[in-house]
Amino acid sequence: MGSARGAEIADQIERANLELIQVVRGCSEEQWRTLCNDEGDNRTVAVIAHHVAHGHQQNQDWLDTALGGGEVKITLAEQDVLNAQQSPGRRRSGSSRGTAPASPPGSRR
Repeated sequence: MGSARGAEIADQIERANLELIQVVRGCSEEQWRTLCNDEGDNRTVAVIAHHVAHGHQQNQDWLDTALGGGEVKITLAEQDVLNAQQSPGRRRSGSSRGTAPASPPGSRR
């Protein structure tokens, strides 16, 4: 049985995901190609949506690893390198904010 706090956070995640899914499903082809210009790297709505989905899976992997007694180790610099590999051709701004991590060393992926 999970905790009340866990249920509260799960509800928040579910609401946010459902809202994002509605936005993504409602995008026209033109909107899908709209530039978000997040941190000046000119990613499209499609790239951001894919990035969020990948990040969700990675976060689940990290939680599973931690809950299984493993240690999740990744530095921001390693995360930036993995993010750059995930999105070839993207100009990196030197910040990892707003980006989803790719598989870190020791990931159970």
